Amino acid sequence: MIIALAILMALAVFVAVVYPFFRVSGVKEKLVRTGSVKEVHYQRDHTYVLLKELETDYQSGTLSREDYEELESKYRNRAVSILKDLDNIQSESNEGLRSLEADIEQQIGRLRKAKGRFCAYCGAQQDLDTLFCPDCGKRLKTKG
Repeated sequence: MIIALAILMALAVFVAVVYPFFRVSGVKEKLVRTGSVKEVHYQRDHTYVLLKELETDYQSGTLSREDYEELESKYRNRAVSILKDLDNIQSESNEGLRSLEADIEQQIGRLRKAKGRFCAYCGAQQDLDTLFCPDCGKRLKTKG
């Protein structure tokens, strides 16, 4: 009876220790799929911390060389994957910004080519000879 209880407790401890290693990889895939830059940054930082802790454990003698090399390889591969995903997310957002900037430049170019002037209060285009904006009623600024 005592042996069965000891085996059951050892199994529970083993599952508690091994579970985070399997759970973290699933969380990483979920974070990358959501595309949230903040979450991917968090995952990157967490992986860096794990690498530092691993190095500390190896230096203190807690881990054997084989275990250290295996875990270090796993964490480094995870870090590389996260960094690639982060680059992909950032390049996609940069492409969107470039497109938005091009649209803004086109609109500014159209406004510069337009004849007349614009109301400083509401932005409506006005003829050169009007004194008051017909849209908002404010007095238009005159040059000179």
